[in-house]
Amino acid sequence: MEWLLQNRSNRIGRSGFAKKLLGDQATFKISVTDIFFTAPWSSVNTYAGIISRANGNWESRQFRAAFTWRFGNKQMKNTRQRSTGSESEQKRIGGE
Repeated sequence: MEWLLQNRSNRIGRSGFAKKLLGDQATFKISVTDIFFTAPWSSVNTYAGIISRANGNWESRQFRAAFTWRFGNKQMKNTRQRSTGSESEQKRIGGE
C-alpha cells in the first residue's frame, strides 16, 4: 500500500508603515499581509493507486492598524543600578 502527500510552499507578501506623531509622544502603524493574494494552497494525494488533487484559497489578507500613546514623565532620572545580594557576596569572597 502506498500513500503520498505533496504540498506546495506558500509565499506571502507583507508591507507596513509606522509614523511617530506629536513629538514622539505617539506612534501610528499600519500593515497589510498577502498584498497580492498570493497564498493559495494545493495538494496532490496518492493512496492505493488513486490520485487526488485539491486546490483552494483562504482569507489570508489582513489589514492591521495600531495607535500607541506614550504617557508619563520623560524627564525622570534614570533608575540607579542595584546589585543583588549574590553579586555583593561574590565580591566579598574574592570573586568577580
